[in-house]
Amino acid sequence: DWRLRVDAALRLGSSRDQTARAALERALSDSSPSVRASVAAALQVYADPRSLPCLRERLTDESALVRRQVTTAIRSLETPARRPAFLVEVGEVRVSERVGTRTLDAHVKRVAHHNLGNLPGVVIKGAQPQGSTEQLPILLFDGTLHALRERREGQVFAVSAEVEFVITKLPERLIKGRISGGATVHGEASAPTRKDELERLRKEAVEAATESALRNAERAIRAAAE
Repeated sequence: DWRLRVDAALRLGSSRDQTARAALERALSDSSPSVRASVAAALQVYADPRSLPCLRERLTDESALVRRQVTTAIRSLETPARRPAFLVEVGEVRVSERVGTRTLDAHVKRVAHHNLGNLPGVVIKGAQPQGSTEQLPILLFDGTLHALRERREGQVFAVSAEVEFVITKLPERLIKGRISGGATVHGEASAPTRKDELERLRKEAVEAATESALRNAERAIRAAAE
C-alpha cells in the first residue's frame, strides 16, 4: 500500500538512522509519485549531503509534485545549517463545508510541514530537542481549505483549490496575520468518470494551493514574531 510506504519513508527520515539512507535512496524510484515525494522530503530531514546525486537524478521526474519536493530537498542539503530563529507549529486544518470532501486536510498539513520547515531560521515544533528551541517565538499556523472547484475547460477538466492560513502568536493567542493562495491543475476530460484520476487532480490542486499560500510565509513569520 503506497500510504504505508509514505509513512515508512517519513519515519525513516525523522529517525536519522544511519542504516536507512540507502533504502530511502532506492525508494526514489518507487512507482507512486506520493512515495517518491515523501522520500525526497525524508532525505531532506535525514540531512546527509551524500544523497544529493540521487536526488539530482529525479529533477526530471514525470510528477510536478516530486520535482518540487526534490528541488526543495536539494536546496536544503546544499545550504549550510543556520541557527533557528522561529518555532512554528502546524495546527488544525479545517475543510470548508463547500468543498464537499473531507479527506484533503492531510495534504494541506503535509505540504505546510515541509514548506515551513524549509524556511531559513524556522524549526517545526518537535523537530529538535526542546532545550534548543525553548526561547524561540512560537507561531501557530491553522489552515483552511476554503474551496475546491471542478469544471470542464474545452477538452480538459480543471480542478481549482483555495487555501488560507491564520498565524497566531503563542502563548498570547494573538492573531498576527493571514496568508492565502490558490491553484488550478488540469487533467483529461474523462477525469470525472475515473475515481483515481479525479482524486489525483484534487490532491495536486490542494497541494499546489497550499504551496501558493506559503510563498509569503517567510515574510509573514518575521512580521508576526516582532
